[in-house]
Amino acid sequence: AQYRNVPTQRTKGFDANVSYEKNFSFGKMELEGEASRTTYDKEELYPGEVYDYNGLIGEPKWTANTQVRLKRGDWTFAWSTNFVGGEDNLGYEEEDGRTAFSYSGPSTQITSVKDVFTHDFSVRYKGDQYEVTVGATNITDEQPPQISVDVAGTARLGTIPLTSQYYSLIQGRTAFVSLSRKF
Repeated sequence: AQYRNVPTQRTKGFDANVSYEKNFSFGKMELEGEASRTTYDKEELYPGEVYDYNGLIGEPKWTANTQVRLKRGDWTFAWSTNFVGGEDNLGYEEEDGRTAFSYSGPSTQITSVKDVFTHDFSVRYKGDQYEVTVGATNITDEQPPQISVDVAGTARLGTIPLTSQYYSLIQGRTAFVSLSRKF
């Protein structure tokens, strides 16, 4: 196999982070959030061949995560929200996205995915000698987006875009338990 260094790769955008804490009579509330907006994402693999990936499936323009935690004694309750902005591969390889011809006749291509929100919840008990965390990811059981099988530039698992933003959606709602003990 041959490998090639990428001569030019540029990404621009901005990140915002926020953190807030407040003590109440019933416990301490913590809020953390972060958002990223990519405004420019281009790569030049060969001189004069510039590819613009910004907003394509797997390269969202917007992503964000928030978490609210309530700490009360040895207990921590957490609620997380994850966001991935919509993406679209229409025109990536100059296709019009309107008609795909197949043995069953012309059909409309699905070249885009909509905004996706997921929610996670966990409860943690942290004692002197051990810690237990129980929770669930994707608690609303959000389903992964679907795209046409012939969308250019996108790895797929069937009709599901195979990019890191959608791995938890492929698994669906997932419960977890974590145990640890100090020796």
